[in-house]
Amino acid sequence: MQDKTPWEIISAAASLPLTNQRQEYELLIANPTTETLSTIQFQFGDENTTYWMDNIQMFDANITPTNPSEYLIFEFNATITEKSVSLDGQYLDAHGTLYDGNVMIPPYHSVVLIKKECLGTGAILCPQSDCDYSSNPIQPNTYFASNQVSSSGIVQQNATIEFLAGNLIQLNPGFTVQSGGAFEAKINNCMIQSPSSAMHQ
Repeated sequence: MQDKTPWEIISAAASLPLTNQRQEYELLIANPTTETLSTIQFQFGDENTTYWMDNIQMFDANITPTNPSEYLIFEFNATITEKSVSLDGQYLDAHGTLYDGNVMIPPYHSVVLIKKECLGTGAILCPQSDCDYSSNPIQPNTYFASNQVSSSGIVQQNATIEFLAGNLIQLNPGFTVQSGGAFEAKINNCMIQSPSSAMHQ
């Protein structure tokens, strides 16, 4: 926010969960306007609790926000007859079912689809906005959640794992990439086109 009157908010606020365990977070702070004096504020809900923050780093990043309607479809059918919705490409639902050209929605049902080119072949889609993939070992695949992916699992030798998330990827204590395993985590470029990603091999 501005560090002078009228103290206007520059970038949208973000909320993060706090626990009694050490966590690592990555946030995008957008600056839609040029501001000579600005400040970052941290607000906590409990004034009687002690919090520790360390290793805070800030980096410049060039991003291109995209329109969610370009890769996500939400449709519902409020009628007593089946409804056909045209698609401009190939889409997947939360169960991995592929739709091409159109999707049929039964009466009083809805569907949420994501464009296949965002995920690649065989990706595991989280049916909720947040998902935790902490199996030991994590099975080789691409795992996607529209908001957050978290894990404390193990990437085995010779396994390749990719995490894609719309906003946050959280690697919790216990998460391990064994020697010879490959792991990549990135904010899905269907949502924010960003050069930032993490690769461990």
